[in-house]
Amino acid sequence: MTSDSLFYSNQVLTSLKNTYEQIKGKSLDIEFIEGAGEHYIFFDRENRRYLIRTDPHDSKVPAVVAVEHEVSHYLHDSPLKTLRKVLAQIRNESGIQAIIEQQDPKRKEKLEKFADNLIKNSFNVLEDHRIENLTGKLQRGSRDNFQKTCKKLGKMPEIIQGLLNKDPVNGLLCHRFHRQDIAKIHGMEDLKKYFLCDTLLRKQGLLYFCRLIKDVEYEEINI
Repeated sequence: MTSDSLFYSNQVLTSLKNTYEQIKGKSLDIEFIEGAGEHYIFFDRENRRYLIRTDPHDSKVPAVVAVEHEVSHYLHDSPLKTLRKVLAQIRNESGIQAIIEQQDPKRKEKLEKFADNLIKNSFNVLEDHRIENLTGKLQRGSRDNFQKTCKKLGKMPEIIQGLLNKDPVNGLLCHRFHRQDIAKIHGMEDLKKYFLCDTLLRKQGLLYFCRLIKDVEYEEINI
């Protein structure tokens, strides 16, 4: 049990969720799964609601920060219902799909998996930053908590070990977790510019994101 969980009980976290639900006006529920070590939100189509699942005793992320992060996806309209369509659009507009279609069947399958992982994981990193940034503009306390948690994660040995593996997604995570020193080792200092877009899901933002994919993917995808 963390010191954070002693103050932010499940009841308090549920009340926090209820406040945001009243603001947004769309059904939102929360389930606490102790020991899961993960936090996520999805649209529950069967019950027509958004659902947060969170571990209130995760030692890596304070309970209130985890809940506010997932609520931010809900509050700022992350494409929880239409993510597949958004990812397909990015594949087309970035030019990756055109490259894939030109390959032989065996290479095509390999490149499709590579592209899907690259796009989805890169998108998730930037989307996490976007929604936290927007919530932080509404509440200074939330902004400070998000930044403090990202810096804390960037100092954890298990996180650092992953960041030391050079790939575009880890390059983005280096900037998200305030480890520009590791990004510099990888030669990925310039990826910081892709954290400047708060409208990632709008047309202009999507094109901006597609430029990221073009910058980081062509050299590897053509090996």
